[in-house]
Amino acid sequence: MDGSLIVLVILGAAMGGALAQLPGAFVGGVLAWLIVTVSRLSERVRKLEQERALGDGQAEVRAEQRSEPAVTPSPPVEAPPPQAAEPEVAPVRPQEEWPRPTPPAVPARAPAGGGWLADLFASGRAPVWAGITVLFIGVAFLLKYAADSGWLSVEVRLAAAVAGGLALLATGWRLRRRRTDYALVLQGGGLGTLYLTVFVALRLYALVGEGGAFLLMALVAVASAVLALAQNARSLMVASATGGFLAPLLASTGAGSHVALFGWYALLDVGILAVAWFRAWRELNLLGFAFTFVIGTAWGVLYYQPVHFATVEPFLVLFFLLFTAVSVLYALRRAIDPRHYLDGTLVFGTPLVAFTHQAWLVSDYEYGLAWSAAVLALLYGALALLLRRRREITLLHEAYGALAVVFASVTLPLAVDAGWTVAGWAVEGAALVWVGCRQERVAPRLFGLLLQLGAGLLFMAEVADGPAQVALLNGVFLGALLVTLSGLFAAYQLHRHGDRLRSWEEPAAGLLLVWGSLWWLWTGVHEIQRFVPHALRLNVEALFPAASALLFTGAQRRLAWAQLRPVVVGLLALVPLLALLQYLDGGQPGPLAHWGFVSWPLALAALYTALFLQEEEAAAPRLRRVLHGASGAVIHMDDVSER
Repeated sequence: MDGSLIVLVILGAAMGGALAQLPGAFVGGVLAWLIVTVSRLSERVRKLEQERALGDGQAEVRAEQRSEPAVTPSPPVEAPPPQAAEPEVAPVRPQEEWPRPTPPAVPARAPAGGGWLADLFASGRAPVWAGITVLFIGVAFLLKYAADSGWLSVEVRLAAAVAGGLALLATGWRLRRRRTDYALVLQGGGLGTLYLTVFVALRLYALVGEGGAFLLMALVAVASAVLALAQNARSLMVASATGGFLAPLLASTGAGSHVALFGWYALLDVGILAVAWFRAWRELNLLGFAFTFVIGTAWGVLYYQPVHFATVEPFLVLFFLLFTAVSVLYALRRAIDPRHYLDGTLVFGTPLVAFTHQAWLVSDYEYGLAWSAAVLALLYGALALLLRRRREITLLHEAYGALAVVFASVTLPLAVDAGWTVAGWAVEGAALVWVGCRQERVAPRLFGLLLQLGAGLLFMAEVADGPAQVALLNGVFLGALLVTLSGLFAAYQLHRHGDRLRSWEEPAAGLLLVWGSLWWLWTGVHEIQRFVPHALRLNVEALFPAASALLFTGAQRRLAWAQLRPVVVGLLALVPLLALLQYLDGGQPGPLAHWGFVSWPLALAALYTALFLQEEEAAAPRLRRVLHGASGAVIHMDDVSER
């Protein structure tokens, strides 16, 4: 055991002993020994891999030299006569050799089949995470143990913890150039110790007030951000932020204030926003997003009461604005990457999660969610206008414009009937499919498809039979229409970017088109059956598929979407089928009764127009003859019924 290891073990034992005497000294010494050992092993592995990579590079150079053709010495010849002129060449000293090229630096390669885990250990990030986790959890339990033992004064124990954290921080800073991984472990551990000590002084001992504790924690957060930025150490920032988010959970007694908890998380998220101004560190952004909303959701499920609205709503608004700003800064910092500068998780996840929480908070307020949707529509519209001139982030501008349209479109149905809000998930799913197609990423496309499917099934189970007073302007119809349009939009995006899909994704475009088309039929027929008198239903239901076929034909021609042709044919086939049903129903009056003289001529006009346009699109001749014959039969049945 060398001198530096002995010093660090003694330091750890001293910290633990100051906190919990003999048991604490033992635990602190063991933790220090584990951290140093893991760090040194990581350093040895890194050096061995570098040496191996250098040896591989030299071997490649030697192999190239051996592969060059050998120069065969020519037989001796007589010296040329003096009058023969020789070309002038630079003198070559035979004793000298050409300098060998320096082999290029080859990055350390992860073992075959190791995947992300092997890359984690090879890159040096594993000891950072392992060290900070072990040290931080150990210090947390030491502080809790010290709280119960009462052997030393509170001030002495906390002062020892602060001194140990500062010592770790200073040692890590001194070693930042010689042993980077080791230095990051020490700095992360020191920062985490300071976080936890301040929070313990606030919650367990009340030695400082909430204002003073937040000020001290703010200083630690600023220090961690400065250190991470100065060393370009993403892992240090992530580890420090993890410690900050875990601090209130590890030191909590269960009787704390949610204002203090959310205030501390807001302070950490402001720090993440500050870092996003300088670095595009997606892991840090997602870490803050996950901790903030997961812990917030858990607290809401366990403890939220309507009386807390005034103290919870401002934090929800603040968190939404912070992560919206983070997503914008991330796009600006990654604008040079045309495929991955838009973080779909934050761009679309932030409004989805925030709007879901808002629906929960304002459930007791009439039109509360409608006003919330209107505000979001204005906000996203303003962002789209502000970013429209930044051509390097066109995709973000389009995404915010789409979100503005989505929230504007749901404002009215929410004001009329707020029971269908799950349909917004289908819209978010369509947006994720669009982003996944634009960025050529499978995960957003798959998640978007699953989100649409789940939203549609939940809508059918929970909302479809909801109350509705006004035709078309009710939550059920407009919510179902959003599910329909979302499915058709996502199907078109998969069709348009079919060359970017994986082989197993190709059937999804057709299935999604069928999904959207069936939703279209259900939405129209469901609304007709709810608001059209029974005597008029068959006439109106005959007009609906004919008009839909004409509409889909226009979309097919406009978008060059050949896959819509079977949908059009299916809609056209419904018209003669409905005419046959009305003809066979002896209890029904003639088809021209009950406004049938208006609906059936319009239906036949739409049917023939769609057939004519399908002929221009080179549809199957046999199918055209069948549909023309069916339409003729419809006219004949109308004539017979009237007689």
